[in-house]
Amino acid sequence: MREVFLKKRKKDDNYYSELQDTTRKRLEELSGKVWTDFNIHDPGITISDYLNYALYDLHYRFRFPLENYLFDSTHENNYAEKGLFPRTDLFTTTENSKEHTRKSIVTEEDYEELLLKKHSDQLSRLSIRFNKQTRHYDMFILPNEQFAAAGPQPELEDTIKATYHQYRNLGENIGMIYYDWKQLEKRELYEQRKYTKKPTYEFPLFDDPSPEQGYPVKPFVPDYHSIQYDFPENYGIGERGIPHPEDKDYQLKVLQLKAYLLIFDHLMADQLQQAQNTATLFELSEQLPEERIPDVHIVEGEHIIDLSKKALVTKQEKQDQFYRSQKFRYLNLLDMLYGENTRTLFGKKDLAALNQKRAKLLQSLPKLNEFRFRSFNINEPHSIPVVQQILEEVEKEHFQSHHLYNKHIRVITDDLFFNRYRFLLGTSLDQLREQRGIENLPLSEEPVHYYEETSFELLHFHINLVWYGVIPESFLKYGTDPANYKIAATSEEYLLLFFHPEREVIINMSLFSSDKEKLIEAAHLFIALLTRMKVNGYQQAFYFVEHLLLDPEGENKNLVSIIIPEQLQRKELEQLIRERLPAHLQLTLYYVSPEALENFHTVYFNWRKALAGQGDRNLSYYAGALNFFLQYIEKSAKHI
Repeated sequence: MREVFLKKRKKDDNYYSELQDTTRKRLEELSGKVWTDFNIHDPGITISDYLNYALYDLHYRFRFPLENYLFDSTHENNYAEKGLFPRTDLFTTTENSKEHTRKSIVTEEDYEELLLKKHSDQLSRLSIRFNKQTRHYDMFILPNEQFAAAGPQPELEDTIKATYHQYRNLGENIGMIYYDWKQLEKRELYEQRKYTKKPTYEFPLFDDPSPEQGYPVKPFVPDYHSIQYDFPENYGIGERGIPHPEDKDYQLKVLQLKAYLLIFDHLMADQLQQAQNTATLFELSEQLPEERIPDVHIVEGEHIIDLSKKALVTKQEKQDQFYRSQKFRYLNLLDMLYGENTRTLFGKKDLAALNQKRAKLLQSLPKLNEFRFRSFNINEPHSIPVVQQILEEVEKEHFQSHHLYNKHIRVITDDLFFNRYRFLLGTSLDQLREQRGIENLPLSEEPVHYYEETSFELLHFHINLVWYGVIPESFLKYGTDPANYKIAATSEEYLLLFFHPEREVIINMSLFSSDKEKLIEAAHLFIALLTRMKVNGYQQAFYFVEHLLLDPEGENKNLVSIIIPEQLQRKELEQLIRERLPAHLQLTLYYVSPEALENFHTVYFNWRKALAGQGDRNLSYYAGALNFFLQYIEKSAKHI
């Protein structure tokens, strides 16, 4: 049973009476001795009372909580679409179906807390200190009792290092792992690093309504109800039409009154229309409201409104520009909320294109900034630093047009993929089996090879990841295994699915197709594409080289070299890089030609594979080759 609570209103708290009193005082001031009868029977007072009633109705409609205006029937309770990210969406994630909180790693204490939490079943104590000589983090561990008696634990050390590298910050690396805590007492060797930790963004918090409340309450109705229909019948302006149309003089007087009231109708309808458009205007997309100027329909309206002139007022282009400027201002507000300046990152573009690019960047920027110090995972040759993800979002057009394998494909992190492309996620495999037939992807009888000239086939069959131009990092690990693909069948159509073994979710890989054999062929071609990318890497728009890893014995351990295409040389991009990286890092930018970038990719990727222990030659060989390449392009270096 639903409970209803009534709040007693104060006797003098009556906004309608306040409107009436204010209106009459103002009329007295303006009319002087011309208008002396202000009783309720006077037509002028009647009109003012009805207009005040309409204003009071607007007053009521605009006093609902903000959520009621942000969401309409097609956008229910999705704050991320509006750029208002709840903390639960930003600071928690799901791995292996278990909720846990992630935090940005900044200090030694952050590393300690993370590693103890991840390895609580193996460690009873852990301490991390920054070694001033080696510029690495040394780690002191105390295994649990069942492990302590066995002495050094190489497997335990490997798992701890793997976790560390997954969350490692740019310009940092792990040093020695000690079981002897006496080493920690050498204060001349270790220092407690002091960072200024940027305060966490204060994202909006919204209370979810109780089921009994119903949510959200809709303060507006689709059709505007004219105030003229609320007047007494003797005014002749109701829904029945003019009572005596044969009396031309009377008809003209009624039409004159209707035209006068229609001005107020349009003012109020326009306010309601703008409020209804709020849900669309506040979206992080290029979409604009479909309903622009309110269309107030009244009986006998065709005798008042000149439709030819009305058409001139409702020109689409002019209205679009107005709403684009409104959306531009909202994006400015989000910039202030998140401490950003996305207006200057994309250069000079028309307002529509600029709004679209800013909106897409703002969708991911707050979350990426929370982990902006994080570097690539040494054990994963395809992983990239978080700051590189931000740069690629800004320069996405250039990055796509210079891709090594397909002009529309780029590799992104799993977090970004599963957050932005949630619409590609399907239901559970068990539920799918109940709805339609599921079978494994048949193995290919002959090896399938991917060539540049065959890439259009993946687009032709609408392989979704190719269509949207993104590959999540985990696909380079799991996507080359045909056992992870499924074919779902209805009575006449087929669908390609991917079962993600780590996240245990279904990803829709294609549209429905009536040609099963062609769909299977496209699936194997996509696997061949991933295999080629896995072996040869994928050309990036940016490359980050940490000299701490490149030359561990060298003196420039705080130096990070960033390789950038020469076409992207912009002071706004340089400012973006400097603002989002730790102040102690020394940054050198190299602007190189497309040909040099392609050659650099081969050297860089071989070094990354060797760094991960996957290369066919030793690490020093490829590190030397990479150092030689940096010296070769030294003339293009710029220090920031």
